[in-house]
Amino acid sequence: MRLFTAIGGLILSAVTAAQAPTFTNCAAGLPDLNVTSISMSPFPPCIGQTMCFNLTSTLSAPITEGGRLTFEGRYLRRRIYVDEQDACGVLAVQGQPCPIPTTSSSLKVCILLKPTIPA
Repeated sequence: MRLFTAIGGLILSAVTAAQAPTFTNCAAGLPDLNVTSISMSPFPPCIGQTMCFNLTSTLSAPITEGGRLTFEGRYLRRRIYVDEQDACGVLAVQGQPCPIPTTSSSLKVCILLKPTIPA
């Protein structure tokens, strides 16, 4: 089964130096990836630099070629950032080649934060 865009539906709320962001899975329907905890590094994130997410999760289907990850950043409930990437490409860079089996419970996802994020 392909991992659809809904896998990522990740929202990172207001990010300030003093407090960790709130994580919410905003995928429509039941996502293939159900994230139960998340940590970010570096924190706070830096525009134009790589940010890594360590996810503890459960998969209802393997992650296979063609899957997409969508990241959204929100501030005061307004979407300020969107980035969609090939799931297998992102995971392969971290040494986790596809397919990722449903038995996998932790994933490391690193993305370059685009310079178009409002500062």
